[in-house]
Amino acid sequence: MKFKGILTLALLCIVAASVAFTIMKDSGMNSDSEKPVGQSVAGADVKEPGTETAPVTGDAPPAAANDAGLSSPKSRKIIVYYFHGDVRCVTCRKIEALAHDTLDSAFKAEQDSGLVEWKTVNVDQKGNDHYVNTYQLTTRSIVVSEITGESETRWKNLDQIWTKIRDENEFGNYIQSEVRMWLEGSLQ
Repeated sequence: MKFKGILTLALLCIVAASVAFTIMKDSGMNSDSEKPVGQSVAGADVKEPGTETAPVTGDAPPAAANDAGLSSPKSRKIIVYYFHGDVRCVTCRKIEALAHDTLDSAFKAEQDSGLVEWKTVNVDQKGNDHYVNTYQLTTRSIVVSEITGESETRWKNLDQIWTKIRDENEFGNYIQSEVRMWLEGSLQ
């Protein structure tokens, strides 16, 4: 009977240590920790080289924030957003870097002309929390948005990024094919 009590106490200590570790990890004490898919969007404005964080603030819808740089009321552009938070894991950084590199290599001319734009947005920054509701974000996400004139006409959350990130070629092909469908107007 005494052995059973000692074993129970030891298991409780292990559980307590696990809970303490999880709390420390989620509070940002270990910024390279993995965030599981489906966890609420949270996380840091740590910029990777060559990326910019969209300076969008306020509760206005994304297109109404007039950050699209549109030259005429009838112009059209595709914005590819990467949404992150204050805490960013290794996989989150990889998703951002690979998506950005894919756009730079596959859509350079479109980016130079202003037809395609890449933006990173920290949803934990004041004024950017509306994106969570607008795009129904549950984790770090890539969203493709079509802007016509001053209005967002449609958008899509590329929800397969978390399953395709394990294979860089498959991930790049996924991003490229989705953006190309938007450019060609052949959306599924």
